[in-house]
Amino acid sequence: MNTKSILTNKLSDYPVIARYTSKQSARQDSKYEVELSYHSSVVGVHSFRFAKNDLGICVSDYDDTIDGFRMFTFKVIGIAPNSKLNTWSRCGGNTWKYNYEIQKTSSLTTITLSDFENITQIEYRGNGHVFNGDKTHKYRKDGKIKNFPKAIARERLYEHLSI
Repeated sequence: MNTKSILTNKLSDYPVIARYTSKQSARQDSKYEVELSYHSSVVGVHSFRFAKNDLGICVSDYDDTIDGFRMFTFKVIGIAPNSKLNTWSRCGGNTWKYNYEIQKTSSLTTITLSDFENITQIEYRGNGHVFNGDKTHKYRKDGKIKNFPKAIARERLYEHLSI
């Protein structure tokens, strides 16, 4: 995979998402990918570019063995150095197209499905609903009204988790 991380010029209006799916993850376990990101202070994504100082949530797919998600919040500090580009592939996962060095703004935690719904005040409708990373750019304060509840849900979750 060709990695060509870039920083966009415009901050996102709402927290960006770095979501890992088990089918593309090291050990086929998205929770493990989130842990690798947390311990390496780096996130990788394929579909959307982040801006310096974007706030974000790194999240695993829903996992019924924990009845929830593994996640943490972060702030983008820049493009990841070359030494971190293979953080996931060294363990059997992907080499991501866009890689960012981050500052963690919360601890690594498990959020249950009921916690998610209580915090965000919306019903969980699948991994791509609130956590669809490639739709981040559509979550704008002046954007489509249908995205507003999902954007607010991200904001509530970020605020709940952040240190």
